[in-house]
Amino acid sequence: MEDNKVNNQEEVNTKHNTKQSITQTLKARARQHKRLLVVGLASVVILVIIALFVPAARDVTIGKLVNRTVVVVVKDDRTNTPISNAIVSSGDQKVKTNAYGKAVLKNVASVSQTFYISKENYDTITSTYSVPIFGTVEQQSISLHANGVPVTLRVLNAITKNPLEGVTVVSEKSTATTDAEGMAVVVRKIGETKQYVAVKEKNYLDKKILLSPAEDGPQTMDKTVLLVPEGTVQYLSKATGVINAVKSNLDGSGTKVLVRGTGNENDSSTALSSSKDWKYSALSTQANEDVSQLYVIDAGTGEKTLIDQGKVTFSVKGWSQHKLVYQIYRSNREYWQDKQQAIKVYDADSNNLQVVDESQGRYSKNSGLYSVESYDGCFSLGSEIVLVKSWSYGSRYGYDPYRKPSTKASLISVDVNSLSKKTITSFTNTTETSITARVAKPRLVYIRVQDGWDDDKKVRYYAYGNGSMQDSSGVSEAAYRNAKYTYIESPSGKKVMWFDERNGKNTVFVSKVDGSDKKTVARLSSYKPYGWYGSNDNYILVTKDDDTLYVGSVDMIGKKDYSPLELSTIHKPNNRYGGYGY
Repeated sequence: MEDNKVNNQEEVNTKHNTKQSITQTLKARARQHKRLLVVGLASVVILVIIALFVPAARDVTIGKLVNRTVVVVVKDDRTNTPISNAIVSSGDQKVKTNAYGKAVLKNVASVSQTFYISKENYDTITSTYSVPIFGTVEQQSISLHANGVPVTLRVLNAITKNPLEGVTVVSEKSTATTDAEGMAVVVRKIGETKQYVAVKEKNYLDKKILLSPAEDGPQTMDKTVLLVPEGTVQYLSKATGVINAVKSNLDGSGTKVLVRGTGNENDSSTALSSSKDWKYSALSTQANEDVSQLYVIDAGTGEKTLIDQGKVTFSVKGWSQHKLVYQIYRSNREYWQDKQQAIKVYDADSNNLQVVDESQGRYSKNSGLYSVESYDGCFSLGSEIVLVKSWSYGSRYGYDPYRKPSTKASLISVDVNSLSKKTITSFTNTTETSITARVAKPRLVYIRVQDGWDDDKKVRYYAYGNGSMQDSSGVSEAAYRNAKYTYIESPSGKKVMWFDERNGKNTVFVSKVDGSDKKTVARLSSYKPYGWYGSNDNYILVTKDDDTLYVGSVDMIGKKDYSPLELSTIHKPNNRYGGYGY
């Protein structure tokens, strides 16, 4: 029994010792694995640190896997002006600098990069930059040295004098682009006798300039270039001794005769009126002593169309888009005959002429008494023609004091597109009735009706605008007499321009078409309005001393240090129409 107890105890001790041995072995192995793991992690960290911060290692390891964006700015080393269209290359990328001398290279590996920067007439240079994996990628500023004299060009709008951005400047094989300040740099070669620069921009006339000769040295040159907006203007010229209708670019270049004078023209019957976009012009002229002619000229093609002629007098009332509104007085009819006067509309786009309205006449052969209808006012206001018609009475055998006829004068509105007519109101019209009408404000007409030759108390005033009769309670004789201005409507139809003579000088105003937002654009000047130019209503045409035509900025024309662009000397006719060609 005792032997069995001893054996069992020995077996228990053996098992216990085995467990302790296994545990110790496992713990030893765990400690060994931990040491290996720490060593391994440390090795990885060391390798990563080496890969990140040791350029040689980074360039062949992780740097190739991380892409960044690098910005390179290139400037002239003497003028410090950005160089546009320089080529910045790195690896398989080639990027041109923009107007600000900036080139953006994308997907650049975070390794040590070599950049090559080159441009015609400049020394090519290389620059090395280690692109970081983390943090900010610094903008690289590069200066190039010109093989000649750098010339800084400043390109401006010739009318507004504002800088032009994005203009292409070409000098031999080199191209540059202006920045927001209108600046670009070109290189004047040393030893070249002549070197030209071409300056080009959409919607502007191309310009070619000659650079001054350059001498070797560190000097630089500056030059201002004025670009003229594209477009032409029509006007009358007597430079050849006869009155011609001509057109020119806005700076007076490219002058072309549209209608050559015959020598029969005279200042009292010759006049020119152009549509608001200057596509068409109406020319009233004299074929001979008896026959007057009215032409419409297509300024683009130079084609002229004879739309009306005869023993008549023409009076152009204005343009509504490409529709010409005019009045005729027929001298080959008796005063009392029908159709002695007429209102017509000519559609220049469709070459269609239509009669809008004609006067009537009544005559008695037995008594010699007659009644004659005439136009006391014909106004082209936007897309509406406003007519004021009245009757006058007489006798072939003298005044008849016992005659007391009474008819109706009328105010008529005509839609210039449909030519539909509507009588707005009527007035009692006797032998002692006097009716006159004037444009009082943009698109507002005053009508003055006086019943009695010498009785001011019998004067009535009416106001019409925007398709209906307006409140006339504030209209007085003084207000009527002060309605003396010609309002020239802008191409957009949103603004008008007019002037007032003050102290022998002219003050020019601009407002919205409803008369609000009135601004003085030229105070006590020598300018008179001639028209507008451009769909944005930015430019106005003015005459100075009635013989020279200028185009200017509507915002700058009255400022002391501003000079508008001179277009041409022009002929001043005696008969000038209200509106364009005023």
